[in-house]
Amino acid sequence: MLSEWVAVPLLTATLAPLAPTLGLHPWVIAFVVLSASNLWSLPYQFASYLAFWSASDGYLFAHEQVRAFSVVYVLLSLCGLLVSIPVWRLLGLLS
Repeated sequence: MLSEWVAVPLLTATLAPLAPTLGLHPWVIAFVVLSASNLWSLPYQFASYLAFWSASDGYLFAHEQVRAFSVVYVLLSLCGLLVSIPVWRLLGLLS
């Protein structure tokens, strides 16, 4: 529900200190927060999306048309994060 400019620093600053107690490297927290912040389910969430939409004066697409792609992006991001877990373990970023 928050803009990416608010959500990323707020969540990273809040969750990164908790990472060592959870057995995580703070980089993992930052990476997950950044991956999850690139959403455009709500039109005001992603600044790049709004810039592209505004530059086209809203003629290229409507927000309703792109919402399905946002859901697909979320699912692909989650799959990518899950696939990354073994790699992060090999790198010693997860205990």
